[in-house]
Amino acid sequence: MIWNVQGRDTQQVAGQLKAMAEDDPDVDTIIVDDTGVGGGVTDRLNEETVRGGTVRVAAFNGGEKARRSDRYVNAIAEAWMEMSQAFRDGLMDIDDNPSLVAQLSSRRYIIQGDRRIKLESKDDFKKRARSSPDDADALAMTFGSPGPGVGVW
Repeated sequence: MIWNVQGRDTQQVAGQLKAMAEDDPDVDTIIVDDTGVGGGVTDRLNEETVRGGTVRVAAFNGGEKARRSDRYVNAIAEAWMEMSQAFRDGLMDIDDNPSLVAQLSSRRYIIQGDRRIKLESKDDFKKRARSSPDDADALAMTFGSPGPGVGVW
């Protein structure tokens, strides 16, 4: 599940995420965009015990080093490419959400001279597409951490 919380109070967001994870037995990980204000959500969730400690809190920072740094410039590029492969392999499907489909199908990338993949910056995407890739980034973040989770942007 993707839940966009931009502009909301971090304590309320943490509380709502905890409640959502406790209500859904399939959630074993909460993935938070830890950059900037999201760090407060991560910190608060780490102070809480979610479903008796069985739900892991994963901080995601797209600018961090990729697990496969020989192939990807950073963690967000790696997450997007892993998500893309899951779609190609038929392992996932999304609801009819025109905004999400547009974001997923129009984010560009390049293969640099060192043969690593670099994703189009969020700012460049916003200028070109006149929208933000926030929902698609949240979905991609779930590929940056093992296990099913709740991606939060």
